[in-house]
Amino acid sequence: MVCLGLGGDIGKWNAEQREEAQKRIDCYKRIRRIVHWGDRYLLRSALEGSVSAVLFMDKLKENGVLFIFRTYESEPIVLSKIYLHGLQQERNYEIDGEVKSGAAWQTCGLVLSLANFESRMLTVRRVEGE
Repeated sequence: MVCLGLGGDIGKWNAEQREEAQKRIDCYKRIRRIVHWGDRYLLRSALEGSVSAVLFMDKLKENGVLFIFRTYESEPIVLSKIYLHGLQQERNYEIDGEVKSGAAWQTCGLVLSLANFESRMLTVRRVEGE
């Protein structure tokens, strides 16, 4: 999970495909430092069910990247909360537009809706006050 791979014959890509590839490369460049040299927290293992989650945080616990993956599970399913470890308890963090303390993210968790074989990448950002 700490590298980016793009496949295909790049010489045959149209402008839209090249633009999409550039967006993915730019995104990877923004998170590369965190996923390569940050701390990794396995929040939920793929061996425990259809949802797995991994959080990478920089060494100062200011910025992070949360990866969540869902495999197949018959519908309907209510996804359980993902409890975020690795955050400073007394600091506030914004995830997916919501701000909570590190303690709240750890005890209250994050609720997401994912379809079968859907994944999400969310940024985690320490915020002052609030």
